[in-house]
Amino acid sequence: MLRAHLDFGAALADLEEAVEEAVRGAVREHAERVAASAKSDHPYTDRTGDLTASIRAYAPRALGTVIRSEVVADTPYADYVERRRPFAYLGPASDRMEPYFELDTEARLTAAARAAGW
Repeated sequence: MLRAHLDFGAALADLEEAVEEAVRGAVREHAERVAASAKSDHPYTDRTGDLTASIRAYAPRALGTVIRSEVVADTPYADYVERRRPFAYLGPASDRMEPYFELDTEARLTAAARAAGW
């Protein structure tokens, strides 16, 4: 008779850690891409340069099982400009970068699983 005891605990922990790091990296890079796109391709005229200079991507953080990052324009009138459809800059930048996020996340997850031995 042959008996085998398989313990996947350590392997699963390694995979979980690798996946979390991969997702965190993908979220970080996506936020940076959105910020860069919003800065370089916007329909408003930035007379002072303040609005464009205020656009920033923040580091990802975990909220429960969700990893989230924010891209923010920090001027008093940033929200007003974004809500005026012809001048929106953050939403369209996010839409333009969405396909890259999906591709990057898939590639990172595949690499993370392989690195963790899966």
